[in-house]
Amino acid sequence: MNKKMLIATAVISLTGMVFMVLGWTERSGAFEQADFQKERLDKAIKSWEAAQGTPEETQRKERVEELNGYLQSDLNSGAKRQSRGNMYLIIGVLLLFCDAIPFLLARKMARTPTE
Repeated sequence: MNKKMLIATAVISLTGMVFMVLGWTERSGAFEQADFQKERLDKAIKSWEAAQGTPEETQRKERVEELNGYLQSDLNSGAKRQSRGNMYLIIGVLLLFCDAIPFLLARKMARTPTE
C-alpha cells in the first residue's frame, strides 16, 4: 500500500472514531439534568398542593413556576445535545465508511501491472 494512502486512511479512521466517541459522550448525559429538575418539580407540586389555602401558597406556586421554567430549559438543551450527538455519530460512521475507499483503491492499484 502506498505510504500516502496509508496515512490518509489512518487520518480518516482516527477522525471517524473521534467523531463517534464525541457523539456517544454528547448523547450520554443529555437528559440527566432534566430528570433531576423533574424530581424537584414533582416535590414542589406536592408541596404546593399541600399548602392550598394557606399564606405560603403563593410562594410555593412561584417556586413551581420557576422549576417548570428550569425543566423546560433543560429539556431544550438536552434535545440540542442529543441532536448534536446524533450528527457526530452520523459523521463518524460516514468517515469510517469512506475509509474503505482508499483500501479499495490500493487493492485495485496492486492488481494492475506496473510498467
